[in-house]
Amino acid sequence: MSQRERGTVVGMDGTPGVRSAGRRAATAVLMTVMAAALGVACGDTADPASEPPEPPGAAAYAMVIARFLPPAPDPDELPVVYVVPVNGEALALDVQVEVIETLAEVGDVRFVDDVGAAVDEDSSDQPPRDEGMLVGLGRFSATAPYMVRVELYRGVDRVDGRLLTVRNEGDSWVVIESETVEPEVLVADE
Repeated sequence: MSQRERGTVVGMDGTPGVRSAGRRAATAVLMTVMAAALGVACGDTADPASEPPEPPGAAAYAMVIARFLPPAPDPDELPVVYVVPVNGEALALDVQVEVIETLAEVGDVRFVDDVGAAVDEDSSDQPPRDEGMLVGLGRFSATAPYMVRVELYRGVDRVDGRLLTVRNEGDSWVVIESETVEPEVLVADE
């Protein structure tokens, strides 16, 4: 009786089991390829590029504020930036905390509910307190393109308005357009 008749496979060099080991490896590779193909066929087929973009959050607001940080009055101190809502609706507290933490090494960011808390009203040109800057920050639009109104107050006669359009590029938000607009909120009472 030959070895083939007894169910034993003998390789060309006479080693038992070589052919069956090769078949097992080929079968394992084939099963892996089939499983991967089945996963693709049954899995999520949505193209990531077609998914709606992630709406701006704390990282986007931090990027906007960082863009307008003034130089520090003293090299040993961080510049102070007061942030007030331009539409009366403050950012959520957790977003404010995340913005403050994100910018902690480059600026002393302080969210305030009212302009009076940030302005030195005893001075004739009413500058921001602590030689800082007052940033009026709006809310991002709910859908892309994401736009936000920003007003920069340095004193009664020094107020600038900007309308920024931002986009998420991987791990960071970037300004893709900046339009100068008339300030609407941080303006002197007439």
